[in-house]
Amino acid sequence: MSNEKQDSSQTIDELQKRFQSLNEEKIKVETQREHALAQLDELKAQSRELFGSDDVGQLKKMLKEMKVSNEQKRSQYESALDAIDADLAAINDKFFEDDVE
Repeated sequence: MSNEKQDSSQTIDELQKRFQSLNEEKIKVETQREHALAQLDELKAQSRELFGSDDVGQLKKMLKEMKVSNEQKRSQYESALDAIDADLAAINDKFFEDDVE
């Protein structure tokens, strides 16, 4: 039993290396977290400046409203172009009709 325990046990040096490795990973993760939080704060400030809010729910609602508005404008633009196209076709037909007579 003591041989099995000795075979699976780590030496103090190995444990210290393991601790050092874990500690370095912890420091790395904490640094990444601090960077991510600073970036989040910056993005929230930009959102408040541009859209008046940094609330995700409010921003989603605003985005949905913008999409609806854009679709209405696109549809109106398409209708206007269709009307212009029809008017041009009518003028073209009238022009060729006058030429035949």
